[in-house]
Amino acid sequence: MILKRRTRLVYCRLSEDEYETFENTCRAQGARSISDMMRNALRKLSEPEPVAVAGAAQRLYALDQLLSEFFGSLDQLEGILKWHIQMLQDYRQALSKQRDGSELD
Repeated sequence: MILKRRTRLVYCRLSEDEYETFENTCRAQGARSISDMMRNALRKLSEPEPVAVAGAAQRLYALDQLLSEFFGSLDQLEGILKWHIQMLQDYRQALSKQRDGSELD
């Protein structure tokens, strides 16, 4: 296996805690070194987002918009239903009072 020769250096200062965390992560993931782990992480970050992921993100955004509109409509419907229920209750009360008044006659 021929590896591409690496001639460029990138420096990064780390706190003791960060360095220890990265060392533990390397051991857990089986990476040869912190440099390899960081190189792989940077490579993954710089890769273009797959079309399927980008498309899914757009669909999720559109779904979120539709759900927001849907819940807004549900709120409006709830208000309308509450108004109609109140009107029916008022009508029942008026009928009940009217019946009670006519029974007394």
